Amino acid sequence: AALINGARSLGNRYDFQVQSTINLQGWGLVNLTNTLPALLLSQPEAAWPIRFFDQNPTNALATGQSKSWNLNLSPGGQQVPLRATLVWTDPPGNPNASIKLVNDLDLVISNTVTHQVYFGNNIPVASDFTPPSETNSLPATDVVNNVENVFIRDPAGSNLVVTVVGRKVNVSGVTDYYQATR
Repeated sequence: AALINGARSLGNRYDFQVQSTINLQGWGLVNLTNTLPALLLSQPEAAWPIRFFDQNPTNALATGQSKSWNLNLSPGGQQVPLRATLVWTDPPGNPNASIKLVNDLDLVISNTVTHQVYFGNNIPVASDFTPPSETNSLPATDVVNNVENVFIRDPAGSNLVVTVVGRKVNVSGVTDYYQATR
């Protein structure tokens, strides 16, 4: 997740659109400076420009559950693009199934100031950013990939809510939390 989140586009000919059959660059070129900013060494964790949440029994999800984190952006953080990445280990799918994903999680970011909502991997062709979803349309969720990204060009406000939704959780990735999938 950290390497994907720090990657950048290979150039104007490429984009991060993942809903088509052709993706010429994946998530882009790995950039270690973006992945591990120097502030991680010189600042307390509360001042880091990056947050990590690892899988564990306290934040494991079952089908229909969600987990949210409030994200308060500093004035400087409101002036630069925001990148959020969700990655999970998925067990092997049935080779005969059209969609091989066993567990389906969704990354959703809501802006409590502008009321805009962004869905993971809803990145249009010829773009490197996620547009806000239309309020009267169905959510554009990704049911194929176990990596979801939201890249917001202009966060436009200080209060965001990052939510992971357990759309379909058939097999728990946390061995201590096996009861939730029954």
